[in-house]
Amino acid sequence: MTETSEPIALRPGLSSDAIDLMVPTTVARPRSISEFRQTLRDASSSSTSMVITGNRTKIEWGLPPESLDLIVETGGLPKIVEHAASDLVVRVSSNVELEELQQELGRNNQRLAIDSVVRRTTIGGLIATGISGPLRYGFGSVKDLLIGVTAIRSDGVLASSGGRVVKNVAGYDLAKLYTGSYGTLGAITEAFFRLHAIPESSRYLTCQLPVRQSRQALANLTQTQTSPSAIEIYVDSSSETMEIGVLIEGLARGVDDRAERCRQEIGAEISINDKPPDWWGALPGTTTFKITTEIAQIATVVSQLSILSLNLQLAVTVTGSAGVGVLFVGIDIGESTTKEQTVALSRGIRTIASKAGGASVVLRGPSTVRAAIDVWGPIPAIDLMRRVKEQFDPAFLLAPGRFVGGL
Repeated sequence: MTETSEPIALRPGLSSDAIDLMVPTTVARPRSISEFRQTLRDASSSSTSMVITGNRTKIEWGLPPESLDLIVETGGLPKIVEHAASDLVVRVSSNVELEELQQELGRNNQRLAIDSVVRRTTIGGLIATGISGPLRYGFGSVKDLLIGVTAIRSDGVLASSGGRVVKNVAGYDLAKLYTGSYGTLGAITEAFFRLHAIPESSRYLTCQLPVRQSRQALANLTQTQTSPSAIEIYVDSSSETMEIGVLIEGLARGVDDRAERCRQEIGAEISINDKPPDWWGALPGTTTFKITTEIAQIATVVSQLSILSLNLQLAVTVTGSAGVGVLFVGIDIGESTTKEQTVALSRGIRTIASKAGGASVVLRGPSTVRAAIDVWGPIPAIDLMRRVKEQFDPAFLLAPGRFVGGL
């Protein structure tokens, strides 16, 4: 990695740099890890609040920062993809886009088993938000596939955990802490991921069932021996039907047989295709709620969401991984949508999720929407999370207030 002795590139903040209408005083674009560390060290010594940004694809996630003196852009850092194909491990810098990484890994017939839910997301943004798509059912979430990270603390100190060998679990809990922390614990610079081989063949099974009849089909799928890689659903609140999608992949000689057995277990008219349906892995709506729920409650949750939608006269779309109990509820909030409707929708979704043994957060949305409702909801472990924040960023300079409980 080439270091530079030139001054760190700084410029005044512009309106185009704003986060939730907050324009930073200064924008820094370090060109090396050394410059990155020095930027954070200087900011810390002057008590400068800062937000780390990559491609800004998830800039409308979380709460607005309480203060914004400095934005540090990672786009000027060197891009690194060090692929240990024989170990099924990759070391990748945080500013590499997920699509770029997959293309590079594909040269050796391998992949990071994480879907590109948001186009042009960087590896840093992927870890910071912890977002996962359909493949989480068969391979786990971002947190499960991440085996190590390197990050810079707010004071410029470099911290590492994990390593390039899958069996090396030293510091694995530290990698978990960074996942989904929304940039409030440190600036991620590199990550180590466990990889999987690209399957020889894939089949997508889709069927449509009345929501009230979907419970048994979903139960059969979660107990099937055909080992699906993904079990997804799609529901439009204006319809009384649920579309179920199942991904079967693996060796070519066995995929068709497994797909046929899965078709019989679902017990409905099913189409089998080589490509996913249009809605597969896409986050619905311009405002999106994330719901966790007990798997057995999926059909009940969907039915209750449809009733809520009807009562509030708001069209919603429900997608997500029924196999792991993670759903996304999307709505396109327009000028005709009142604040009262938005607040009632948020409270209704949170009540439905709670009764189903889960919880709900506002994943993304315009600043006006996030300012009107409780984005994170009640967090039982907030005291523990605050103590962690105090250890990693004692002056609360990194993305202050963006995370739960004002962290």
